[in-house]
Amino acid sequence: MSDNTGSRDIAIVGYACKFAGANDVGQFWDNLKQARTSFQPIPSSRWNHETFYAEHSRENDKTYVTTGGFVDDVDQFAAMHFGIAPRRVEVMDPQHRLVLDAVRVAMQDAGLENADYDRAKVGTFLGVSTSEYRNLITSRTTAMLLADGAFGSTDQTTDHAVGHGVENVAPISAFSMPGVLMNMAAANVAHQWKFGGPAFTVDAACTSSLVAVSDAVHYIRAGVCDMAVAGGVYLNLTPEAIVGFSRIGAISKKGACRPFDADADGFLQGDGVGIVVLKRLDQALADGDRIHAVIKGVGINNDGDSSGPMAPSVAGQVDVLRRAYSDANVDPKTVGFVECHGTATPVGDPVEIEALNEVFGEKSRRCFCGEREGKHRAHDELRGRGGIAACRVERRARRNHAAGCVRNTQSKTRPRRSWVSCADLDCSMGIQRAAASWRKRIWLWRHKLPYRRGAGSAHAKIAPDGRANLCGAQRRKS
Repeated sequence: MSDNTGSRDIAIVGYACKFAGANDVGQFWDNLKQARTSFQPIPSSRWNHETFYAEHSRENDKTYVTTGGFVDDVDQFAAMHFGIAPRRVEVMDPQHRLVLDAVRVAMQDAGLENADYDRAKVGTFLGVSTSEYRNLITSRTTAMLLADGAFGSTDQTTDHAVGHGVENVAPISAFSMPGVLMNMAAANVAHQWKFGGPAFTVDAACTSSLVAVSDAVHYIRAGVCDMAVAGGVYLNLTPEAIVGFSRIGAISKKGACRPFDADADGFLQGDGVGIVVLKRLDQALADGDRIHAVIKGVGINNDGDSSGPMAPSVAGQVDVLRRAYSDANVDPKTVGFVECHGTATPVGDPVEIEALNEVFGEKSRRCFCGEREGKHRAHDELRGRGGIAACRVERRARRNHAAGCVRNTQSKTRPRRSWVSCADLDCSMGIQRAAASWRKRIWLWRHKLPYRRGAGSAHAKIAPDGRANLCGAQRRKS
């Protein structure tokens, strides 16, 4: 293990989130404590789902899915506050707007909204891997292709119907493409706050947000950045992803996400954004920042030679856990809580369980697991569902601050067979079923899901220190 110093430890000094049923961190935390689900029928404000629904999963271009987690009022944005012209806002991906709002709240939480600090070495790292809004604002072009017969035969009746079908869509303007390019999510933040450090987005499917946080940690440690804003965002605005994932049976037919449960049959889609503000721990202490948590180590890898580019691997998950603990200079024996990915799929859950048992395999001790997915399945991008990684980190920091941890699955679950022995303390891992006092020194967050685009299975993990919120000074006044 490497020798950690103060400059290697990274402090979380600000954070913000917004999920379905939770407009801020406080509501999110309350939902977790109450084990409150945030899934709902697909709202008509997104699309007319009757067009795409079919009870039988094999009908072309149809889905059996009827529920998900959706953030309200995604069309609302305080453009004047940010000084953004209406013509630009009209074609700006709502994901970009959501990120700007969340960064503003996170900077306020860090006491930095109106503070005087060197912005030249502040980086922006975001996990964003799709823009469904692009499908909407370019629909006029798609309609022209349809009418031109690019995808099949057409006639005058079809031409007329297609033309009227997009009459409410604004023509493509000079702001349209910048408005939906994924890299602009980070560029907008850097421009708005005058950050001079690196600003880019990453796409690693479900791990995108956590990879963004990992990148931020490395850039700060290397001295390229003195501070960083990191996180991720996803909004489900069109039905293609739900249709696609239902074709492979990954989304629950029962309309319930039940990680590690015998009745689990898949996940559900969900919106969300999560942002953290990061600094070196020693600098945060010197600046008098309030410290929510400390990131002591990060790990990232790929499954490589697995059974397929979307197939989870026990070896890969074990490896990334050990890499993160090595980077943190932490013995896994000291870990008291693991925040799981919890895909709620027949393939993903057993692999994750096996990997955790291998790393935390001592039956003489006890490490508890939780998973937020069963209540707030929020994605930092679609094909990589998984939650907003950065916001999960802050959520765990808040949970530690509140001296509690929460079991987030349904209240009437039946554990999978591989977890039954946990109830009898026959293995090292157990599911946290209710709020409880937690005083372990170290806790861990890990997240994994197959990396799409044929590139293999990407894993990322962060090992924070639960003592962090005890060592910060009073919050700096803006």
